[in-house]
Amino acid sequence: MEATPPISKLRWFGRALAVTMLFLLLGMIGELFTVDIGMNISLEGRNMRSIGQALLSGAADNKGELPPEALRDVYSLALYLARDGDLTDGSAWFGNPDRDPALGHGFPIPQEIVLPAKDGAAARINPAFQGAPVMVAVALLPSVQKLAAETPICWTRGLQSDGTWSEDSPFRGIGGNVVFADASTRFCKGALTGFFKWGTKEPTTNIVETLPPGTRIGEYTPTPEDLHRGRVANLWHKIFLTAMASAEIGVPALLMIACSFFVTRPNRSVEARLMGGVVGAICAALFWYALLGPASIVRT
Repeated sequence: MEATPPISKLRWFGRALAVTMLFLLLGMIGELFTVDIGMNISLEGRNMRSIGQALLSGAADNKGELPPEALRDVYSLALYLARDGDLTDGSAWFGNPDRDPALGHGFPIPQEIVLPAKDGAAARINPAFQGAPVMVAVALLPSVQKLAAETPICWTRGLQSDGTWSEDSPFRGIGGNVVFADASTRFCKGALTGFFKWGTKEPTTNIVETLPPGTRIGEYTPTPEDLHRGRVANLWHKIFLTAMASAEIGVPALLMIACSFFVTRPNRSVEARLMGGVVGAICAALFWYALLGPASIVRT
């Protein structure tokens, strides 16, 4: 029986070029996706830092404390900060409508928190802002003057007691930003790490346990529709992430292994073809690792 003739160099080069172009295309798509995510994370982080700074400034104007009327919920706090002039931009309280399931595409983000006073009446909160799905949860505590620098004062909405974010959160469970009492901001990917219970060095994933006893949390409560949109959006989001933006071996490595077998000459030994698959898997892992990076926590 005659041996299978080897593939010509021209055909082998053509196959290898096709495989290379495929992975370059996948890499470009994955890079665009991660850049988009990164831009949204950065924008939300800046907005949340401005909220944290306004909160600290508003308290500093009142001897380190916030008045009771600012501590009813997240909207009363926003109203107090807007009236005080510390943060008047309503859009700073919202995430990206194209990504936040609670907002939905095309959500009209209110630009004003306070409506102008008329006929001598006191300024009141904008009805479009009241009850809207703001992206941030805030710690409602009277005094912020003596808080330790690492104490969180606000964070991305949807943070659960196990340290992960819910599917209806602004980043659909990927993670979220946390602003601390020193006005620094940290993006936590996946779950909270490096947090301790109030007054101790005991680790915790429950952010409520990092706050002074009796602190309440002001946060938008998602509706059943929000939760449904979050589950649907998160399902497709995870599929896309797995296929396009995984820094682990995963799907890219399997594709590279298949491609390695595809371009290997059929008359090579099984060992040689397996070795080609292993080399392909390693190259794929290194390629996607270099493209996306392992950074899970970014402090700005």
